[in-house]
Amino acid sequence: MTRPIWNGRRAQAYAKPRLCFTRAMLAVLTLAVAAGCQSGTDVGRDPTRAAPVAVEPPVQDPAALAEERALRIRHAWALLEAGDVTAAEGVRDGLAALGLGVPSGGEERLELTLLDAGLAFGRGDVDAVAETLRGLGASGAGHLRFAVLRADMAAARGDHAGAAATLVAFEARAGADVPALGRALWRHGTRVEGYRLADLGSRAVTVAERAWWRFLQTYNQALTPARQRTLWAGWRQGHPDHPAALVRPPGLDEPGPGRIALLLPLSGRFANAGESVRDGFLAGYFHGNSGRDQDGGAGAAPSVLLYDTGSAPLDALYEEALASGAEAIVGPLSKENVARMWDLDPILPTVTLNTIAPRASGAAAPRLVQFALAVEDEGRALARRMGVDGRRRVVVFRTRADWSERAAVALRTNLPDDVELVDVGVFPDVREVTNVVGEALAIEESQARQTALARLFPGVKLAFTARRRADVGAVVALLDGDHANSLAAALRFHYAADLPVYGSSQVLRDGARALEGMRVCDLPWRLYPSSLKAALQDPFPGVTGTAESLFAFGVDAFRIVNRLRWLAASPEHRIMGASGVLGLGPDGSVHREPAWAMVRGGDFQPLPPAGPRR
Repeated sequence: MTRPIWNGRRAQAYAKPRLCFTRAMLAVLTLAVAAGCQSGTDVGRDPTRAAPVAVEPPVQDPAALAEERALRIRHAWALLEAGDVTAAEGVRDGLAALGLGVPSGGEERLELTLLDAGLAFGRGDVDAVAETLRGLGASGAGHLRFAVLRADMAAARGDHAGAAATLVAFEARAGADVPALGRALWRHGTRVEGYRLADLGSRAVTVAERAWWRFLQTYNQALTPARQRTLWAGWRQGHPDHPAALVRPPGLDEPGPGRIALLLPLSGRFANAGESVRDGFLAGYFHGNSGRDQDGGAGAAPSVLLYDTGSAPLDALYEEALASGAEAIVGPLSKENVARMWDLDPILPTVTLNTIAPRASGAAAPRLVQFALAVEDEGRALARRMGVDGRRRVVVFRTRADWSERAAVALRTNLPDDVELVDVGVFPDVREVTNVVGEALAIEESQARQTALARLFPGVKLAFTARRRADVGAVVALLDGDHANSLAAALRFHYAADLPVYGSSQVLRDGARALEGMRVCDLPWRLYPSSLKAALQDPFPGVTGTAESLFAFGVDAFRIVNRLRWLAASPEHRIMGASGVLGLGPDGSVHREPAWAMVRGGDFQPLPPAGPRR
């Protein structure tokens, strides 16, 4: 948000009450000095005459006080919204120093309390905000700042759907509230996943609310800014008084590249993967540019130049793309070629479709963004979920597969400080699952206690049931489908069927059957199919499993290359992608947050939003 300018008109408004106060004080002081001089002369002539009475300055006009307080509070909020928390706190301190921080009226006191809550939020103290809002109770319910702070708190705790719902339920009191409400709706609404918007729409109590959720779902899944512009124009026409129709959504004005070079392996050992990514990218391209004449975009439709990295060196293809007038590059796919592209230091905006470790400098190459369907994303997501779900002690089970080991490393290195990794059990093969689970859950120690008791009481028949260790709060399964089925059976066998189990996307492969109650993270497209998925994927029958994931990956690559500048403008900007919620980190890598679900009756039910850390 652009930082507000302290212009002459505002400065004049700010200074006016102070100027009146200063002039009044000068007049009073002048009278006091004159009276003092005259009194001194009189006293000298008549010692019996009383000393002069001190003249008290008049109390400042309450209306002027209220006006100045309101002006300063508005200025503090403007600084907060611009991200300058320190300056906003300085304005708040100035209120107290001038005696403007203790208003007598209820409305003024509410405004100041909400500002204090906003400052606490700016400092990252969400608990203090919650306490302040609880203290206000019903008195703040009709105030826009109160609703926005409640929404901000929900979003800070990962519940963007709850944040948007809070704002939808708010009714603006006056026309001045409506644009501010619209800005907040866009800020939080564009961070809500499609499957959560579908759920909100199904539970809407009014036609208008249902229409908004359905529109937002379509808007968020749109593939290009041009398509979003068209959707918003239609919304404005059909709902001219809605807050979201009065404020322009963020990120609509970024022009996509006119010519994109797509570098993929279409021959050789990576050809199958390259073809799946190509199909997804081109499906996104054709769908995103359908009806372009209605999008309001200027000029001809963009074009895609396709290059086969399996048939020619990357250097030659890169030079050919430059000579052909490419404005952006997507690819290559293999790590080897990504490393080579890094060395080339491309002069065009480039989205590579794999990641490599940062170089010694620790900085990404200029203009180069790395995007991958990395299992490490799921490891990090599992680590975050352990923290927000309050799982303090965790056991991990993995295989010897490379992907499983990498996911385990990502999970271990990203666990919150208050979550302990108790044990890691490695399954050499399916036949050893029961033994490995028993060892990790300390079943042998329980059985050893039974043996010791039997020795103490020879000839006595003891009723004894082995018990697992009681200090484990959750199990994380970094396993394929076959191992996941075996794990479920082993947990039942070892009296641990009650332990919550979290799994990566791989547990859903290979026809896994025994996953009832498991919490899993995966691509949104795999868990919650959408109308957009059907429209893009129907022309490509038989796309399942890994090919389906790569197809979704290609669709998101098309999304990203059309939103590069917007993503880079703020770490808070997100794309609701087919492969997850996508944002750009300071290291130049696209960070992906997968979707979450619980397996119930062979279907996927959305997990409730992650609550506050306990």
